[in-house]
Amino acid sequence: MQKVGVRDLKIHASEIVRRMREEGESFEITYRGETVGRILPAEARGSQAKREASFRRWLDFADEIDKERTDSVSAEETMREIRRDL
Repeated sequence: MQKVGVRDLKIHASEIVRRMREEGESFEITYRGETVGRILPAEARGSQAKREASFRRWLDFADEIDKERTDSVSAEETMREIRRDL
């Protein structure tokens, strides 16, 4: 999975969307070097197994966020906090 910083995402959004659409590529979004989110194609190319694996990665990422929290804030609330900070 390709990593892309927030600034590069803003500058190259069209190129990133094209790569997602045409090549089924996924991206990790970073802020100051730390991964804060992932962008996945709406429809994974290939088999049902690939789509399920993609969805499992999303769930695993949410679990990773939850593990990093020392309070009882959910992954969803964490993502909302990150968006507010941008």
